[in-house]
Amino acid sequence: MKELVIDKQDKILIIAPHPDDESIGCGGLLLKYGNQCDVVCLTDGRQGQGDVTPCRLAKIRKYEFVEAMKNVGLKNYKMLNIEDGTLCAHLFCLNDIDISIYTKIFVTGRSDNHPDHTASLVCLMNAIEMQNIEQKEIYEYEVHHSVSGATHYLDITDVIEKKSILIGIYKSQIKNFPFDKKILEMNLKNGNEEYYFENYKRINIKTVDANICIERELEKSREFYWIYTRWMNLIQNGRCIKEYFKEDNKLEIIIYGYKEIGKLLEREMINEGCTINYVIDNSKKVKDDYPQKEIISAEESTKYKCFDNAVIVTATFYYKDIEETLEKLGYTNIHSLKRILEELESGEI
Repeated sequence: MKELVIDKQDKILIIAPHPDDESIGCGGLLLKYGNQCDVVCLTDGRQGQGDVTPCRLAKIRKYEFVEAMKNVGLKNYKMLNIEDGTLCAHLFCLNDIDISIYTKIFVTGRSDNHPDHTASLVCLMNAIEMQNIEQKEIYEYEVHHSVSGATHYLDITDVIEKKSILIGIYKSQIKNFPFDKKILEMNLKNGNEEYYFENYKRINIKTVDANICIERELEKSREFYWIYTRWMNLIQNGRCIKEYFKEDNKLEIIIYGYKEIGKLLEREMINEGCTINYVIDNSKKVKDDYPQKEIISAEESTKYKCFDNAVIVTATFYYKDIEETLEKLGYTNIHSLKRILEELESGEI
């Protein structure tokens, strides 16, 4: 991995899908080279964290964005105010911005598994194609997860306290979830626990098949929404997932997939008196995000020989492939969380 070099003549554009993404992923860059940076925020952020109405939250996040830009001394910044959650319908929103004046462009990408973050990359791709631009230095930056295959780093150790203050300006977003601390921990991990690094991945945008990526991420988001809303509806009606396994009062289960849904499932099953044998997740990123949790691969799990225990698969988007893999390993009692919710919702159980 190379050190990111910013020359005096560089003109930098940072594209943020939501207010705060620019500070999370490029806060150090902004603090060190703010006089060379412009920022474009694409959406109004109304679907973010918070306990106020979306319209009110949009106003709050706009105010926070302006304050953050003032904090780093930026003169050139703008919000396009596209309604948060609809960016995929505005994939040409950057076409009127002259991309040619910038030597380096920083944008979110596919590593975050977020439709808006992938859509931002597609917006940039469309603008570059429309403006017939041949060569640009383009870098993906990290927000929710470490960027996969990072090629460059920027040492931000000297401004890390200022970055903490910068992210803290977005009070509406860290009220319920202190992701500011998580980001600084990720920066420290990037620097091998000795320095604070922001990592970036240089990409050749002409070779990125982001249209396929964005469709996949959209489908995954729809799947997540379907599961979450029906699950919450069942809870409000006083029901629980354990009822699906009505014949087993001392239920022992294995959870496959430990992202947001997996963590919620673990909490509910423990509260219902169930035993979690272990958690399976093949993603290195998930294991890195929860170092205190023993998370093992499907192959590693065979040593426990719990082949007859119920396996609940939360990664339902890939259920068929996962089911086939687990069956080959010897598991016989495999269930899709989506299928469980469908049957509970039907009232037949």
